[in-house]
Amino acid sequence: VLTTPMILGTDGQQMSKTRGNAVWLDDTAEDMFGKLMALPDEHIITYMELVTDIPLEGVRKVEEGLNGKLHPMDAKKQLALSVVEGFHGIDKAQEAQEKWESTFQKGEVPTDIPTHKLNGEENVVDILVNSGAVSSKSEARRLIEQGGIELDGVKVADPTTNLDSTGTLRIGKHRFLKIENS
Repeated sequence: VLTTPMILGTDGQQMSKTRGNAVWLDDTAEDMFGKLMALPDEHIITYMELVTDIPLEGVRKVEEGLNGKLHPMDAKKQLALSVVEGFHGIDKAQEAQEKWESTFQKGEVPTDIPTHKLNGEENVVDILVNSGAVSSKSEARRLIEQGGIELDGVKVADPTTNLDSTGTLRIGKHRFLKIENS
């Protein structure tokens, strides 16, 4: 029998499917990297000890560094790169890191995002639902009301807004949808 301390989820709570805070073994490299980067700072060392092949001396150096000059984001990048490499290989891990950095550190829009073709003028709520970006009209309206939808960097404030031209919708922090004319 092998026992280990409990690994908490990406939100610091008990990891569970219901909470949606788990890093799944079959996640894509990008999803896995992003979830690990969302990990609370106080769990970095536990994850390094229990989930990676990083030698314990290396983990101790990171732990000492976190008490001084090492930024937690740098430690998380090392953790995420190590975990993703173990499941997807070094090339996919480095590619996932580059995508994460360009999207979340530099604020760039990814190039490989889903596209929705406009049929004339369409309501933003309908676009979000019909494209599959959200699961329901109520979810779309709630995101808009909470300021979670942007069109080309400008918040969409009204759920009745109609779109009739091209652009890029940012849905929350992590999802994008390219709007094109048909």
